[in-house]
Amino acid sequence: MTRRTTLFAGLVAIVLGLAIGMYAYAQADRMIAVAQVPVPAVDIPPYTLIQEGMLGWREVPRSLLAERIVARPEQVVGRIAVVPLYHGQVIYPHYLRLPEGFRFTADPTMEVVSFPVEPERAVGGQVRIGQRINIYALNRKGGGGWPVAQGVPVVDVRGPRGQSVEVKAGSYLERELNPASQAPVAIITVAVPAELAMQIATLAASSDTVFWVTLAPLGTEMQVLPTPTPTAAVMAAPTVAGGRELVLPPTQTPTPTPTPVVEETPEPTPTPEPSPAAVVYRVQPGDTLLGIAKEHGLSLDELLALNPGLSREKPLTVGQEIVVRAGPAPTATPAAGLSPTATAAPTATPTATPTPAPAWEFAVATREVQPFGSNTARILVLDAQGAPLPGIGVRLSYCCPAGSLEAVTGGDGWCEFMLTPGQFHLELPGHTSEPVTIDVSPEGGTALYIIHMRRTR
Repeated sequence: MTRRTTLFAGLVAIVLGLAIGMYAYAQADRMIAVAQVPVPAVDIPPYTLIQEGMLGWREVPRSLLAERIVARPEQVVGRIAVVPLYHGQVIYPHYLRLPEGFRFTADPTMEVVSFPVEPERAVGGQVRIGQRINIYALNRKGGGGWPVAQGVPVVDVRGPRGQSVEVKAGSYLERELNPASQAPVAIITVAVPAELAMQIATLAASSDTVFWVTLAPLGTEMQVLPTPTPTAAVMAAPTVAGGRELVLPPTQTPTPTPTPVVEETPEPTPTPEPSPAAVVYRVQPGDTLLGIAKEHGLSLDELLALNPGLSREKPLTVGQEIVVRAGPAPTATPAAGLSPTATAAPTATPTATPTPAPAWEFAVATREVQPFGSNTARILVLDAQGAPLPGIGVRLSYCCPAGSLEAVTGGDGWCEFMLTPGQFHLELPGHTSEPVTIDVSPEGGTALYIIHMRRTR
């Protein structure tokens, strides 16, 4: 072997040694080097809007970045956690959702609620996402209506069975030439303040009220309008855009109670019930038994006990008087001018204590899960013969944080809830029922949960 060959072989060995050394160093650096990533500084429960103060930093092996974990705070802040995030836990992108994609709105203070509307009462069924609408409530039996809110943003629209109503035609020209490609709207979802959401839900549950929707004039800001009282309706009827007068339901004047005339010889007449100390509520459009009870700090059973003539099955009528607080027992008052010795003291007639409505027992009749555009639960409550039971309170309780969703079955026995990922427990307050759990997964598609509860006893 010549000296030149030996020198060349030595150079090749040096180059190979350097290459192997650099490769080994790169692998070691990759295994040993660390990177800082954002992690929860506190435990974050599901359905929480993540703020910057909730995050800290943690060192992790740099190789973990290949698993596509969250590496920057801007990938977390302003998003909603759909699963529990624990202190120091590495965050993956599918643990988070943007508010507008998860709750239909980026405003965390707004409540999202749906209500049904006939296509002919919703601009021919052509209401679309992003538009602003004015909402009116009309008396189904005639007698006018009143404005509920104006400038309300529409965040979702659905057909009568929850199907999508997006335009199938692609271009503007195709939509103009083929308007039939747009499915009519039957369910409108809006983002509104909590008090307006309660009002819309109460009106939607009433069998005496229907909604009418118009497109709001451009530039209209959202405004919740006060519910008209009979007195306000007499003083001034509200007007809508353009100066048109909106006719309100006719007021119902209570029939005055005639004052009993006492002769000198007969015994005095006791004051008719309810006594002046009792509080009586007059039913307004859209009222329900459960809503009236909550408004006056009562349970549904306590309200029924105060009003023996009421029942869960019997619908309310506008103007009906309901006792929401009992007064003292009536006492007889002698007429002015009579001598106390000339009139015998009346004997108080004992009043029978109202018997609370009996608690019923319910069991699951059928249960199914179907693919759907949003996580929704629809509950049907039936009597022992299979007929719908209106006016039954339904509650879905959840935890972390603890809370509940409540509704009352309508005239058809149905009620509906919009759900978020988590576990829900179905209850019928005031009754006993078979334990029912609804598990809504944060992963995969959305679903419709249909449960039929039937009375067994």
